[in-house]
Amino acid sequence: ADGSSDNGYNIDSDEIYVEEAPPAPDMTVRGLSVPETVTQGEEFEATVTMDNDGEMEANYLIRFKLNGAISEVEYSEVDAEETGDTDNADFSLPAGTHTIEAVVIDAHNERHVLTETVTVEENSPPTFDGQPAPAGANGISVDPTLRWAGADPDGDDLTYTVTLEKGDTTPDQTVVRSTDRTSVTPETLEYGTTYYWQVTVTDEHGVSTTSEVYRFTTRPKPNAPPSVSVPDKVTTAVGNQTQIDATTSSDPDGSIVSYE
Repeated sequence: ADGSSDNGYNIDSDEIYVEEAPPAPDMTVRGLSVPETVTQGEEFEATVTMDNDGEMEANYLIRFKLNGAISEVEYSEVDAEETGDTDNADFSLPAGTHTIEAVVIDAHNERHVLTETVTVEENSPPTFDGQPAPAGANGISVDPTLRWAGADPDGDDLTYTVTLEKGDTTPDQTVVRSTDRTSVTPETLEYGTTYYWQVTVTDEHGVSTTSEVYRFTTRPKPNAPPSVSVPDKVTTAVGNQTQIDATTSSDPDGSIVSYE
């Protein structure tokens, strides 16, 4: 006989049995975590943690909000029978107290709203102490040492990045990156050339200050003496005037102007 189905029960003339429910996700949103305090300039994560106790993948969407405005939207999934799955959003905020909200929307359009606050402590940017050198000078060695000094109102550890370039008032060729030293000697430079250089100081929280652009000119290339080339032997009669050919002589600078 033909069977009929009602409310999950299958009924026919011979037997009655209960149909198994199909696999389904079973997602639990465990919470939102942010640090209580960070320092201005630092990047931090807001993390949502979820479990899925079901036998099927759970799809969801997260809207991360900052002070009520949507900051980032994530769409992802939690594998079946997975615990501790996380989704993150990155923030770097000005000083003050901020509200971070995560709205998790599952496949059934159910919303889970999680809210936390984070306090961002003020951080003063680093500065420069004194005048870097060389700056505005001429006749500088082709193997100069660039020197500078940094300072930080909060006493933070500092690192420096130095750029240097010839003939360019916006130097972008890096000589040294993220060093804690306050001097550097670049590779040998060219004679009689104007160079521009700049320093960026960064504190331990990632806040940076860039110096003005400094200029210096290296000294002219030293004049090397010419190399004289004449015949090994010249034969002439006594009393005759003799001319010696020295035109095969050479000068490293290419500037022979006379012979005597």
